[in-house]
Amino acid sequence: MGAVTAELERVAREAGVTIRTNTEVEGILAHPDGATASGDGYVIDAQWLLSGVAPYVLAKLLGETPPTKPSGSQFKLN
Repeated sequence: MGAVTAELERVAREAGVTIRTNTEVEGILAHPDGATASGDGYVIDAQWLLSGVAPYVLAKLLGETPPTKPSGSQFKLN
């Protein structure tokens, strides 16, 4: 894990955030007060929901019609 990621994790845990790993999100419902994520037998209501997935995947999770699936890979560079 990189130093930036480790620091983000540390600060988040100090703030009381629960971090879930190896858990698939099956759907996201956005609403004026935040968002609800669900999947694998859980439902989480949150004021903020951060995502690191490709736009195509996020559209599917939001129940929107995704744009044409891109070919090749997608990546994010910080």
